Amino acid sequence: DGVRSKAPQRFAVLGAGTLLAVVGLYDDFRALHWWPRLLIQFVAAGIVVAAGVRATLFVSAPWFGVAVTVFWIV
Repeated sequence: DGVRSKAPQRFAVLGAGTLLAVVGLYDDFRALHWWPRLLIQFVAAGIVVAAGVRATLFVSAPWFGVAVTVFWIV
């Protein structure tokens, strides 16, 4: 039961990681400007945060978890 309840978060992390890996691979072969890469990193972070993944760091404030998670991914 616990595995099924965490499936959306797991797929969001895997999807965002795949997105970042594909963009990184594309950037290795063709020089990609910094702003599309940054935008895609924020999109990937938004996907993960929207799925409910939060870094808490022992602080219970929800906005802090969102900020730390986005900073960590970007």
